[in-house]
This record gives sequence, C-alpha cells and structure tokens, in this order.
Amino acid sequence: MMKKDKKLPWILAGYKMFWQQGVNEIKIEALAREVKKNKSSFYHLFADLNIFIEHLLDYHLSRAEIISKKKSITGPVNVLLSLKKICYLAVNSERITNL
Repeated sequence: MMKKDKKLPWILAGYKMFWQQGVNEIKIEALAREVKKNKSSFYHLFADLNIFIEHLLDYHLSRAEIISKKKSITGPVNVLLSLKKICYLAVNSERITNL
C-alpha cells in the first residue's frame, strides 16, 4: 500500500511531467523541484526512477479501475483507458482522490 501522505505529491508531479513532456523526460531533479523536496526524499520513498515509474503505473491502474466502476464501463477497461487520459485528469483535477 502506498504511503499516500508522502508518495502522492510525487506521483501527481510525475503524472504532470508525463502528460506535458513524456515518460522519458521524467527526471528526479525536476520532480523534486515540483514537490519542493530534496532528491534524497525521492530516493527514500522510491529508491530509483524505475521503481517510481512502477508506482506511477500502479496508481494509474487503480485510478482507471475506480473510474471504470463509477462510469459503469465493462470489459478490459485498463487496456482501453490510456495513461495520457488518466494523466490529463490528474493534472487538471485539484482533487484526484474524488474522481
């Protein structure tokens, strides 16, 4: 389970960065600036960028499942909902947890 109080700001910043620049442009230093923390905080929570991307994708899948249930979508929703669409929702929503 994700320590939401500490990891969520990093995840949301990662969504924003992914949405605006693509996955290859997600950089730890830029994430740290966005969340106003130092890089050691990132490494304490995620160890490295690959693990962070795994957390980002896990969070995406959990959000997609919640959205699919609320929208009564059936079938392979995790395949149909693109990561960019979820990122757009995350970046443009102050309250992503209320989706």
